[in-house]
Amino acid sequence: VVKRARTRVVAKMIPRNRAVVEDPRNHYEFNLELSPEAPAKSASQTAKSQRRRRNAERAGLEVPSASVRRTVSDHSEFPPPGQKVLIEVLAWPLSPGGSRAVLVEILGPSGDPDTETAAILAENDAPGPFPPEVVRDARHLERELTPQELAGRLDCTEDICCTIDPVDARDFDDALGLRVDDDGNYIVDVHIADVAQYVRAGNGLDAEARDRSTSIYLPERVIPMLPEEISNAICSLRPKEVRPAKTVRIKFTPDGDRVGYSIHRSVIKSRHRFA
Repeated sequence: VVKRARTRVVAKMIPRNRAVVEDPRNHYEFNLELSPEAPAKSASQTAKSQRRRRNAERAGLEVPSASVRRTVSDHSEFPPPGQKVLIEVLAWPLSPGGSRAVLVEILGPSGDPDTETAAILAENDAPGPFPPEVVRDARHLERELTPQELAGRLDCTEDICCTIDPVDARDFDDALGLRVDDDGNYIVDVHIADVAQYVRAGNGLDAEARDRSTSIYLPERVIPMLPEEISNAICSLRPKEVRPAKTVRIKFTPDGDRVGYSIHRSVIKSRHRFA
């Protein structure tokens, strides 16, 4: 091995302050050292707190207060056996001084859904919070379309269209319209939120989105590609709100044969949110 692709791996605590990587191909064991820079909470604790806070806000209830913080640095003991942890490898097995790793983060008890979610994110090096400058840029975007921008778009605001998403969806990025023309053909409009109206090529938002490539959907949690100010607000195709879109207008015969299509920069107004 000339170079390791990664130095951070998920492992499970075993007796005598050791951790084992639960991979049948690489059943490595490491002697652990404590890290002075461990986070305030385990990842599963953080996920539970975020979910309680989010559910309370949705229900209009008082947001629960933060639980007592526990750090690795102010705790003299290692997590007990059975806890999943994220470790930074200092020396791999077969190294002259033996295997060594630093305890970076306590993920939580093995088998707990929040722990396993945190382990998936850690194992795949999922992105963390957006950089402050990216969040700042998102919050200062010009939301209203100028008359010149509106004039350059196909006006679909009087056409009937709707969104169809799960009940718990927070962003709506596609909408559908259907009508019959004078010749009896079906005209189907497929609208996609026009993110490029706000995320300009080459700026910080664009670079961050390219780096992330996609939003990551997990049970009870989403790691978004774009800040919420964009994905859940100004680009979300909310009912009764005018939004820029890219529209594909497709013509079908009554028998369902496609006979033509066109692509437009458009502006739409969804009539209803269906689930």
